[in-house]
Amino acid sequence: MTLEAVKASGAGFVSGQQMSTRQVFVFFDPQCPHCAMLWHETKAMPNVRFTWLPVALMNKNSLEQGAAILAATDPRVAMDAHAEAFRLGKPLTATEAASPQFKAAVTKNTRLLTSFGANGVPFIVAKHAVTGDVFTRAGGMTAVALTQALGWVD
Repeated sequence: MTLEAVKASGAGFVSGQQMSTRQVFVFFDPQCPHCAMLWHETKAMPNVRFTWLPVALMNKNSLEQGAAILAATDPRVAMDAHAEAFRLGKPLTATEAASPQFKAAVTKNTRLLTSFGANGVPFIVAKHAVTGDVFTRAGGMTAVALTQALGWVD
């Protein structure tokens, strides 16, 4: 797995500091509570650019919801609403059928994720600040834990 493969093949949306050299890719499933928690956690991380790549692993709603988030006028606003509703135990449902273009993007992201041998979300891909190695991790974590795992010391 390489960061270049994720950058070249993944379809997602960016949140956080757009011009940051600290870049993290997060494969997420809209039906994953740990993904929703990570979305909230990352808002407290200054100077980081996150690229969120929706996948469909968990259930039949994942594909439609991931495609709907990608298709939104502002995917960050859509993700905010979705993650908050999910946190409250009331996950949103896609209100309109997602276009084939966005469903194909979610399907491609899912294939990319599984090609890495990953089968869980959130799945994080980033470059370690000290070693330069590709860092990967499946499963939820706090913003503090992510900062420490990537060797970021401010």
